Formats: sequence, structure tokens, C-alpha cells
Amino acid sequence: MNYCCLTETVYHGMRTLFLENSLIKVGILVDKGTDIFEFTHKSTNVDFMWASRLGVRDPRSFTPTISTKLGAFLDYYEGGWQDLFPNADEPCIYKGAEIGLHGEVCLMPWECTVLQDNNDEIVVRFSVSTYRTPFRIEKILRLGRDKPVLEIEETITNEGLEEMDFMWGQHPALGPPFLDEQCVISLPKCRVRSDSFLGSDFSRIAPDQDVEWPFIKGKDGRMIDLRQVPSKDANCNDRVFIYGYSDGWYAVTNREKKVGFAMTWEKPTFPYLLYWQSFGGWHGYPFYGTAYTMALEPRSSFPFPLSRVVEENTQLKLSAGASLTSHFKAIAYLSQGDVASITSSGDIEEA
Repeated sequence: MNYCCLTETVYHGMRTLFLENSLIKVGILVDKGTDIFEFTHKSTNVDFMWASRLGVRDPRSFTPTISTKLGAFLDYYEGGWQDLFPNADEPCIYKGAEIGLHGEVCLMPWECTVLQDNNDEIVVRFSVSTYRTPFRIEKILRLGRDKPVLEIEETITNEGLEEMDFMWGQHPALGPPFLDEQCVISLPKCRVRSDSFLGSDFSRIAPDQDVEWPFIKGKDGRMIDLRQVPSKDANCNDRVFIYGYSDGWYAVTNREKKVGFAMTWEKPTFPYLLYWQSFGGWHGYPFYGTAYTMALEPRSSFPFPLSRVVEENTQLKLSAGASLTSHFKAIAYLSQGDVASITSSGDIEEA
């Protein structure tokens, strides 16, 4: 296939789009948050996205027996890549609105319009309005003919008549068959924080550190190289915040499979990167030790949730009627070494 192809189908009862060219194939759940549940590099037949034990579930046709205090996100979490908006992580109350884990838009059906569909380029626009806050999001996905790069443009608009605070994040979880102990993480020069509230009973990283990437002290006193992905036998579950980078990008390369996944984003809007590491160590609900995944998540704000970042004054704000636009790229590439940088067009430059 030396051309672009757009397929519209129904998957587990939901509208689903597949965007593909000769290099990559991207699957999008239109009726569930526009989740990217597949991002496959074709020549190696490697899907980068993690698939959780829960599988894909349609929120409109499956109802849990009881609601949890976190909200419904984890009951429907198939893995893959979600938008986090206007809250991230723990639930909170903001201006009288109760907002659950990871916000509002990740479980909603979105509107979808195909703007362009020809051999050279596919352009699709998605949009949705939040229900407990007065925002509208428009997302444009673009895939060209000859590059393994998915371009994403997102615009947030405050449709309310008062100033609104918000958090904004991307949640691309990587997993097998791509993810294993042969994977190495590349980042620009940056720093790492391991604040106490980020830890878990299965943390391997000692709390309350602020150090240069990539070395951080473990709970056992030994140094951990965060560039190296451990095996599932590590039995750990950690989160750290990364900040202070000059450019917004990361790359994860599997040296044995010689293939990698990278992202770029705009640093002024997303000055933080949350590194979630669940290498066999999330026991109990919802994964029961089955999760082998990691996510490097561009974030607008630190720490979380929205109510706390307002107190810390790291939130984003929009006045009544105002909008904010930002751009991302998701990139598949062939390599077996470290990545030194990523160009504005999405080309990988090896170290």
C-alpha cells in the first residue's frame, strides 16, 4: 500500500476509524474518547499500544454494578492512548462540579467529520463538549502518504461566561509486543521528581527526590537508571514527574526489535512529563498484577488533581470565549540506538 487509506467500521459496538499508509496503521475509538487503541508499525508488525486485561468495552452498553469514588475510567480502560481533560488523576471538586479520574472526555462519544480522504493525505476532525464544565475540544488528526508520523492538533475553547481553570494531558500507554526489557528511553536533558504522593506499596523508587535524569535512588539504596525498562519480574509500580527539558519530546526504542515510538509536543503548554511505570506491580483492582506497561504523558500541570494545581498555580486558564491550540506528533521509527533529538517534521536523529 503506497497510499493513504481510511476505513470506517464498528468495533465492539462503537464507531471506529483506521488511518493508515504504507508505514503505520492507527485505530481510533470515535465513540469512546477518540482513544487510540492501535498504533502499528507495519514492516515490523509491532503494535506499540498496551492492551489491558479488560479489553475494549463500550461505556454505553456495559454498566458496572456499582460506581467507585474514582469514577468510571478504570472500569473501561482498555489501555491505549487517552486525552486527559479538564482534570487528571485523582477526582476533585472544581467550582461545585465533581470531576472523576482523568476528567470528562475520555469516556464520551465524539463527533467526527472526514475533512480529506485521498491517496496522499487523510485529515479527520473530532469534537466534543464537556458536560460538567463549559469546554469544547476540537481535535484534528492528519496522516500523510510517506511518513510514519501521526499529526495531532487540539483546540480547547471555554464556552462559559467566566474564566475557567483546567489541566490537560495525553496518556499513551505502551505495552507488549513492543515493550520489554530491551527497551530504552531517550529524553533531552531534564530533571526528575519522586514526590511522596506519587508512590505506591510496590514502588521501587525512593520518595522525595529531585535529581537529574536518568539516575534516581531506589528504596533499597541502589541507583536506578530510568532509561532502562525492566522486565515484568521487577514487580513495581511507580510514577515520577519529569520537568526542565528544553524541548518537548521522548523516544522509546526496542533495541532487539529495532523499532521505536516517539512523541513531540509544545513545551510552553506541556512543561511536565509524567512517567508511569507499571512493570507487574499494580496488584489489586483493576489489574491484579497483569499490567506490564509504561506511559510518558505530556502534562500541563503539576501536581494533581485540578483543585490542587489551582492552589499551586500551575493550571492553564481560559477567559470566557477564549481558545488554546496545541500540536503533537506520534512517530514510529526504525532504530536500535539512542535518540539524540527529533526534528520539527518528526524525523529521528540518532545519538
